[in-house]
Amino acid sequence: MPKRDEQLLKIKCSINEIANGYFLADQKLALLTPLLADHELISTWKNTAGIFAYGALKHCLWSSIIADMKAWLFDQNEKTASVHNVIKAFKDPNFSLRLKCKFTKPPNTIRLSSDASSATQWRQEFSAREQVRFDGLMTETIRLFDELEATELAKRIKIVRDKIISHKEIQTLDGERGLYDPKALGLK
Repeated sequence: MPKRDEQLLKIKCSINEIANGYFLADQKLALLTPLLADHELISTWKNTAGIFAYGALKHCLWSSIIADMKAWLFDQNEKTASVHNVIKAFKDPNFSLRLKCKFTKPPNTIRLSSDASSATQWRQEFSAREQVRFDGLMTETIRLFDELEATELAKRIKIVRDKIISHKEIQTLDGERGLYDPKALGLK
């Protein structure tokens, strides 16, 4: 298989895996949200062994969501499935041109008349219409991701993942040494 076809398949697979990963992260968030919002839950378990299970579950879900979102969105390793890598491929003029050719190729149709010129005209109109649509979607997709990547939220996700989840960075807070505290970054 030619390398350019492999790249198209890789991007298609990446997009599918990113979508699946997002849905899984959304399910984890659905489990985490009541743990963060239900203050009666904490008071019910206070002074029991259950409070440790509550804390561990909350931390595991929170860490997993942050790590997944950072990886799915911003990971730059060329072998990973991330939105960053998909957008990077979209920005490559050669890849974008190949993708545009696939996107704008008219589908195989059933001829309803014996007039070959009307079928040719329909294919040309379809292709022209889809080229305009492709250009608009591609431009908007790249712009929206670039804006997302520049946000404070994206920066915070990267910091939290690097300092707390992955690298267990030590900090000094109020004169004491310890692991980075999520609260120091404004997190619950």
